[in-house]
Amino acid sequence: MSLLSTNEKLEILRTMLRSRTGDLREQSLIRQGKGVFHVSGMGHEALCAIGRQMRPQDFAALYYRDRSLALSRGMSNYEIALEFFAKRGSPSGGRQIPGHYSSRSHNIWSLPSPVAGNFLPACGIAWGLKMDGKDGVVLACCGDAATRQGDFYEAGSFAKEYELPIVFMVEDNGLGISSHTEQTTPKGLRLLKEHAWLFLDGCDVEAVHAAGAQALEHVRSGKGPFFIWCRTERISSHSSADDQRKYRSAEQLDALAQRCPI
Repeated sequence: MSLLSTNEKLEILRTMLRSRTGDLREQSLIRQGKGVFHVSGMGHEALCAIGRQMRPQDFAALYYRDRSLALSRGMSNYEIALEFFAKRGSPSGGRQIPGHYSSRSHNIWSLPSPVAGNFLPACGIAWGLKMDGKDGVVLACCGDAATRQGDFYEAGSFAKEYELPIVFMVEDNGLGISSHTEQTTPKGLRLLKEHAWLFLDGCDVEAVHAAGAQALEHVRSGKGPFFIWCRTERISSHSSADDQRKYRSAEQLDALAQRCPI
């Protein structure tokens, strides 16, 4: 296991706190009528422990709960705030909706709304890096419900066939908006070859860091794609258009505090 120093732990904690406070601020702005949409990464913050190990020449095709990963790649909460308000000076020039991270200067590919829609373009980036002989890898992330989409299977097959330099990471918080997914994902349906995946607790920062180190070393050494399945928690409602109190009990919501990665 790749051990973390005290300074590294503090750096990760600061990133997680920046992510959490950014989410809380946007939720507050929504309640004040000063925003139109918010999708939160609360409960997924520990995954920044992977992003901080990536290099400038690497690429990220993120998921809308990956605020902490975007921050760990170099984006600032100020840039994300510009996106929230659709400002011309934002990384997308005001053309993307909140939570759809993009940054050309940090090699963050612009996130599409259809879930798993980032996986095949991520393979295209990885294929281009390999054909050009460039030293770079791609991190592609999705939620558990997205693993039901055809893009998920097509991308995995293509990456394996061409031994692409890509890390696939599923962030499994057990919910697809208001539907529980435990029995409906390919993992729950036993469609995956479990030996081909690394399963871990995505709320455990040190476990996430170790998994990231293993995955990036595997891919950089030319061994092809690496597959990670993280069990995370969705602390907030699906988005500002949702109220999770309608389908999660008070006991379930109270229990989330024990799983908070921060």
